[in-house]
Amino acid sequence: MNSKSLTELLPTEHSGWKTANKDNFYDNESLYNYIDGGAELYLSYGFNKVISRNYIKPGQPEIRVDIFDMIKPRNAYGVYTHSREKIENNFGQGSQTLIGAVLFWKDMYYVSVISQSETDEVTKAIHGIAKIIDSSIPGEGKIPGVVKLLPEDNLVAESVTYFHHPVWLNYFAWLFEDNYLNITKETRSVWAKYETTRKRAMLLLVQYPDEHTARLGFNSFTKYFFPNPENGLITKDINGRWLSSRLSGKLFTAVFDAPDKDFTITLLDKIYNI
Repeated sequence: MNSKSLTELLPTEHSGWKTANKDNFYDNESLYNYIDGGAELYLSYGFNKVISRNYIKPGQPEIRVDIFDMIKPRNAYGVYTHSREKIENNFGQGSQTLIGAVLFWKDMYYVSVISQSETDEVTKAIHGIAKIIDSSIPGEGKIPGVVKLLPEDNLVAESVTYFHHPVWLNYFAWLFEDNYLNITKETRSVWAKYETTRKRAMLLLVQYPDEHTARLGFNSFTKYFFPNPENGLITKDINGRWLSSRLSGKLFTAVFDAPDKDFTITLLDKIYNI
């Protein structure tokens, strides 16, 4: 992976938009001063630093570009999965195009190109700057292996959310009062939704660094969610939805909020038949 300095990834100007003032840099300690309320997302993935540069052009809205150095590709990918509302691949290794904004990840970088308002001219400039940054990043990173374990049938692709911090255990719904699964920076975890025309469920995969750690997490989880394990590791929750879990080697799997027992078992079976 051939990294460049963050300033090297940015153009000095594009289509008449020129750099305004000096670049701003933020690290772990100063990120809250820049995006108070949103810093936790980046910090939970192993954030290193971010460069923020503004571009101005007379008579046009200002464009702000942020490039986050996330240290490792899996961290950049994880942050990207939180912003993704649909699957797009127009920039980097996965992107999101919104009104007045382009967001994408590539290698160990997460990139945001945003304007407060949108015109045809500013849209072209945003896309042009994003393409330049995309081309300036020399390599590509690997998507975390645990993500590739997700069964494709009925997968809601845009729902896939990779993480390795316990705060994201409650990403889809409030399920955990504590870190029962012992999620740490050494684990590789992913949430995903599965949906048919009449049924839906949530799937959680956690890949541990070793079998011993996996067993500890599994035991803690089952003790909380299955107080009577002699009845099997499948049950209904207080809302009448189905919950089940399994452990195989270093891989923990759990299905939440499933509509019926068969749908739950079938989804778990697919994990081990890939």
